Amino acid sequence: KVHGLTGVYVYGFTEKLTGILAVPYLDRELKLTNEDSERIERNASGLGDIRTLLKYRVFTKDEPGKTHRLGVFGGLEWPTGDDDEKDRFGRLPQVLQAGSGSYDPIVGLVWTTQKLSWQLDADLGYKFNTEANDFEFGDVLFYNVSYQHRLWPRELPEEGVPSFVYGVVELNGSYAAKNEIDGRRDRDSGGHTVFLSPGVQWVNTRWVVEAAVQIPIIQDLNGDALEVDYGVPFGVRFRFSHNTL
Repeated sequence: KVHGLTGVYVYGFTEKLTGILAVPYLDRELKLTNEDSERIERNASGLGDIRTLLKYRVFTKDEPGKTHRLGVFGGLEWPTGDDDEKDRFGRLPQVLQAGSGSYDPIVGLVWTTQKLSWQLDADLGYKFNTEANDFEFGDVLFYNVSYQHRLWPRELPEEGVPSFVYGVVELNGSYAAKNEIDGRRDRDSGGHTVFLSPGVQWVNTRWVVEAAVQIPIIQDLNGDALEVDYGVPFGVRFRFSHNTL
């Protein structure tokens, strides 16, 4: 079981260049039964690995009441989380640690089509996981498609910029390669997972609050890799700007 809260901070350096900082807090718990039918619980919690990304808009096409944008992004996941937690049984498995211990580059593309009442976003990215503690998570190819429709206000006011409430439906997919332990591939890891994620988003000029329910619709995993029952992501994003005198 995994509980997590992520704060996402977005800063516009220029009209085309945006910086993104994602700070996760994680609480991971593993429950299992040993050969003596003894119930065992192991858990770790704390700051996870922080992500820093830069996104640059390379294409814009504006039409009456509609805009299309293409951006590229790249960055790094930093080993800020604790990756050496222990309990009475010894060192926790790497997949249970709050941090990976490795520096992991991320690259990708993002597309947006926006109208007055709805928005369509799609992204495709790749995360290059590197080795730490004689363990290497498999590289991850990820893709997401999100449709957002404005629920409130139904009609835009003549003046002012109000808050908006959007209904959101997403497809979140990832394909992970097998993990490696001491240079040997773990047959019970990696695979293809796709979530259907309905949710809601509250948008203001300075911040965004969003929540969803992730329902797995595809879990084509390798061996006895752990499946996911469901997820409930929640995020808060703050927007900052600066003026040059």
